Amino acid sequence: MNYFTRLIYIFSFTVIFMLVAANTIFANEPANSKITTDDWQKHIEFGMPLSEIYDKYGEPIYKTTNYLEYKGFYVNIDDTRVTGYGPVSSSDTLTIKAKNTDTKAASHTENNDTIITSFHNSLNAGAQLQKLQNYVLLEKGWRVKFEIEEHGQLTNKVTVSKVQLTSDKAIVVANADKITEIQVPETGVYEITQIAKPNFAEPINFVIRLVKVKGQEVDDAKRVENTVLETKEKQRLEEQNKREYPAKYPLHQAVLDYNKPAIAELIASSSISINAFDCYECTPCDVARKLTDPGKGLEIFNLLKNAGGSTAAEVKKFAALKDGKNVDQPSWEYQTIFFTDMELITISFDERVNELGKEGWEMISSRRAKSDFDGWGFEASLKRKKSL
Repeated sequence: MNYFTRLIYIFSFTVIFMLVAANTIFANEPANSKITTDDWQKHIEFGMPLSEIYDKYGEPIYKTTNYLEYKGFYVNIDDTRVTGYGPVSSSDTLTIKAKNTDTKAASHTENNDTIITSFHNSLNAGAQLQKLQNYVLLEKGWRVKFEIEEHGQLTNKVTVSKVQLTSDKAIVVANADKITEIQVPETGVYEITQIAKPNFAEPINFVIRLVKVKGQEVDDAKRVENTVLETKEKQRLEEQNKREYPAKYPLHQAVLDYNKPAIAELIASSSISINAFDCYECTPCDVARKLTDPGKGLEIFNLLKNAGGSTAAEVKKFAALKDGKNVDQPSWEYQTIFFTDMELITISFDERVNELGKEGWEMISSRRAKSDFDGWGFEASLKRKKSL
């Protein structure tokens, strides 16, 4: 065998060996070179970049702006990273959309109750109070309890503080301490708000389960009774406000906006509380003008110069504010104005306004730079004379 023949044999064996090795390596990978979805729990972490999900699993079966679904599991996402994940049942799966929020609810039976869905969430360590929201479809009449676990154990580090129907903000259960169970008043998509108390040294990775409690369905009257829209904590604070601020205690709350005149709310209630900054781009002068608009039946009857400690000069300041004029910073916190069919209106301003002094007062009393003070505390309350 001459030299060239030996070279040909060596080259042939080398090529064959390389082909066999390559075939062995790629035979262990799926056709698309992605990790199989059966092993998803080993490869997903909170905060993982979104690009890694696509690299590992390819295109999802179903996706929205904040949700990816693969065979056997789902991933909650924001623009760049993983914010939650969990298993998807192979049957009885429902995907719905409400208010631009895509919501996933997968049900399966465990013991005598039914797990509606589970969310895997995380909160960072820090000194500030933290909160997050999940969204889920719930049906009218369900009794739903919330179970929160960390490392497989029930935990009190994170609690449910509010459950609110996204299509009707008036349907809400809120409790700063803890909500453990609710009776669902209406069918729809609910926002589940969870909070973590401050000063945790390490991040909190937890699972919240929504469990439909098996039991006898209640009638509508009992359901209304069981649906506590004003929780014990809120009632306690309101009772405290009655004692400390009797003049500004609101029996009924409503948002003042340009499609809902204040007088319409007063027909059905003895009083009204208005947070001006729930209204898009509302200013104090907008509110003052709206509340004193004769066309809305709220004509000014009298301005008592001694009411609420205000002086004649300060009353003139409010009149100027009503007309949209810039005025000096008032020296008082609350102003009182009497109307023909109302007992009083109280107006209070955020402490930040006082801290800024004259400059801050001129800013919020003018129509300039509305976004600069959007969200600052500005509240007004009215009551009928006959209600006092």
